[in-house]
Formats: sequence, C-alpha cells, structure tokens
Amino acid sequence: MSALSVTTQPYPARVKEKYWFRELKQAVSYLQDGGSFAELKQKSEQENFFGAGSVSRANEIRQTVERRLKAVDPSFYTFFLQASLEVQKLLALTLILLTDHTFFRFMDDCFREKVMRGDFDLDDREFFRVFRDIQEDDPRTRKWTDATLKKIRSNYRGILKESGLLTGEKSPFLIQKPLIDQALHAFFQQEGLEAIERIYTGARI
Repeated sequence: MSALSVTTQPYPARVKEKYWFRELKQAVSYLQDGGSFAELKQKSEQENFFGAGSVSRANEIRQTVERRLKAVDPSFYTFFLQASLEVQKLLALTLILLTDHTFFRFMDDCFREKVMRGDFDLDDREFFRVFRDIQEDDPRTRKWTDATLKKIRSNYRGILKESGLLTGEKSPFLIQKPLIDQALHAFFQQEGLEAIERIYTGARI
C-alpha cells in the first residue's frame, strides 16, 4: 500500500486503537521468524500472545497490528528490527498513517503545516479544526458526535506522545520534529512514501 492509497479510503473514527508499539514489535519478530498471520491469530486466542487484559482486547490488538503490518511488504520486518528505537517508533507511526485516513489528514493538514512554519505549539483546538474540515468534506463523518471527536483527539495525543513527536501535559503541547536519518530517508523513497516523509519534515507539497 502506498501513502496515497490511504487517502482514497473512508475516514475512520478509531477511538480505541492505541499506538501498541510493544505489541507491534512482538508481532514483527514473530513474523520475521517465519510465523504467519494465521498462526499469530491462533497464538493470540489460545496463548494470549500479547498479554492483553481480556479476550476482546487481545482480539482488538491482534486485528489492529495485523492491519497495520499488511500495509507493508515483509521486507519491512528486517528494516524495522535492525533500526534504532527512535526509528522503530517512527516506523510504527508510519504504519498508522498508512492505515488511518483521519490520522493521515490530521498529520498532513496540521502537523506538517506547523513544522513547515516553525510553529511547534499544538493546541487542542487544532485537532477539532481538522476534524471539522473532514466533516465538511465527507457527509459520512457528520454523524460523529462531539464526544467521539474528543475521544479521537485524546487517542491521537496519546499516539503522538508515545511515538516521541509530542510532549507536555496540557494544551498547548510541544511538537518534536523527528530526525530522518539516511537509512530512513532511503526507505521512504524506495517504498514510495515521500508524502509521509514530508509530514515528518514539514516539507512543502
């Protein structure tokens, strides 16, 4: 899947899907060692592979991790496992960008624009600005309630904090512009993910 493919998908309102970095890393290691998604599903159901607190949570984690990893080729596994922790966190975030149109739109319309301008303060209201723009563009999203929008905002803040791109305990939060090393730049170029690299670096379109 290319970065542009996600922009043709419907806008989801995912309020429960977390960053799940540890779980993603577990799954990548398992798949790199020769496991399959079907076997991962079986291990999750029978052995609580991800150490989830409930059966429903285990299923949610497994389905989300599987969706994210199916957005890339298996060659991703080696690159991910050999990368530094900072790069792994960016790669985990990249998988969310590849599979969540709403998150991609927020990151492209808000995060990239702010980094481009050198404005690193992120106010809570800016999340809602993007969400309202989405609702104007797509009638299917107009059923999202204010409570839903607040949950999406909270989820995105948590994802950005865990990935290292956002710090602070209250609004305005502080954006941390990531460093893209040569290997990660080459990966983005090779995989046709220039649009995602532009989000991280604040490059003009």
